[in-house]
Amino acid sequence: MTESTLNSNPANSEPAHLEPENQVHKLELQEQFTRPEVAVVAAPRLDAFLSIPVTLELVLASLKIPVSKLMDIQEGSEIDLDHPAGAEVALVVNGSRIAFGHLFLIDQASRRVGVRISRLANGSSDA
Repeated sequence: MTESTLNSNPANSEPAHLEPENQVHKLELQEQFTRPEVAVVAAPRLDAFLSIPVTLELVLASLKIPVSKLMDIQEGSEIDLDHPAGAEVALVVNGSRIAFGHLFLIDQASRRVGVRISRLANGSSDA
């Protein structure tokens, strides 16, 4: 830009004068970064992010035990989970609880199980 196009204001380092066509471009750029609906349109494609693997865990129960009890665990040991049969399990993605569901048998011959989502987590208040 030439000096006639843009004059700087040394007090705030902002342009003191922009020609009308430059004001429009500045406004469009500001909107892209301040208005979410515009930012989404201007964002690069998300395909690369959608293929990033995440860890999905099904948490049946969680309990705290003393180290002494942990050291007693061996093949054949039983641990009481204090979790009723048929109760919900939590779906956790990268450490964040996202949903709850119930286990079900997919195929009896192969003894495969799955989880049927019963509700989505609605924040940190979910137990």
